[in-house]
Amino acid sequence: MKTMRESFPTVESLLGAPVFDIAGVIIELLATTTANNITANRINGWTDEYKVPMNSAQTNLVRQTICEAWNWLQSNGLIAEEITQGGSANEVFITRAGRKLNSRASFLAYTKATLLPTEMMTSEIAQVAVPLFLSGHFDAAVGAAFIQVEVLVRKAGNYADDEVGVKMMRKAFHPDTGPLTIPTDVPAEREAAMHLFSGAIGYYKNAFSHRVVGIAEAVRAASLILFANQLYQTATVHIEKAEERKSAKPKTT
Repeated sequence: MKTMRESFPTVESLLGAPVFDIAGVIIELLATTTANNITANRINGWTDEYKVPMNSAQTNLVRQTICEAWNWLQSNGLIAEEITQGGSANEVFITRAGRKLNSRASFLAYTKATLLPTEMMTSEIAQVAVPLFLSGHFDAAVGAAFIQVEVLVRKAGNYADDEVGVKMMRKAFHPDTGPLTIPTDVPAEREAAMHLFSGAIGYYKNAFSHRVVGIAEAVRAASLILFANQLYQTATVHIEKAEERKSAKPKTT
């Protein structure tokens, strides 16, 4: 029977693993058990696999790390407490949703989907970034998300197709002359907006455009896509305010 230590051979590899990675191993181990019931005492058994040569502090860290993953499975509805008359409070079962994740690949696909909730995203970012992210093309997904921000700003600022990147962002959000600046904001905030957009495009979008960055962790990729999504939403607010200013101007005859 497979053990926890087969997946994470050292204490360091276990403690350094993302919570969902450990959770995937746990549900795999639970699915292969021949026991009639599953209890939280299983956590003690997995902890014991690492006891030598751990001290008590390390033992507590290992147990707590495994507990985090166990609770992650519960909070995501993949395992649940078994509520029966006279039953033990810590007996659990694999839920219907959990039973569908019958392979490592299906579990990782589910996990990636939970890391990047589409209900929090604009449709423009979701359409280009989510399919790439779910297929594991993290670099391309992040790059595509930031390109959407650039496309939005270029269109709103009425810039030519050959105007790109940091230079265009500085023009669009220039605190005094930028068409997407918000004149009613204090000068420091207008300048900060310019630095925010030009810095983000220069640091993230350009890096993915010019070389393979090699994001290996889905967590980091998801956080960058959500950052691009926030930039897109912020730019949309600036654009809406710019349109309001245009419509409020008195027409000349």
